[in-house]
Amino acid sequence: MKIKNIPGSVLTSRTGIDHQTLRNYQYWNLVPDIFLACKISEILGVSVEYLASGKDYALKNAVRRRQFIIQNPDKSITYKAYTAA
Repeated sequence: MKIKNIPGSVLTSRTGIDHQTLRNYQYWNLVPDIFLACKISEILGVSVEYLASGKDYALKNAVRRRQFIIQNPDKSITYKAYTAA
């Protein structure tokens, strides 16, 4: 099994979890504790938010802010961040 082109065996060896636990997180919507989630997200190169929800609002905010600043250079201070509804 591969996640983000990282084989499951690499992920399990780097985190210290076994293959069955990894499968449980993937297929049964079980949630690792926050410390393990941070370690997994670091290895995968994604945020913990993305790992948990499949969405990364921090990235979305950065992209929107950049677009706003490019389109409105004199109003960049008034930009309001995107929030999940």
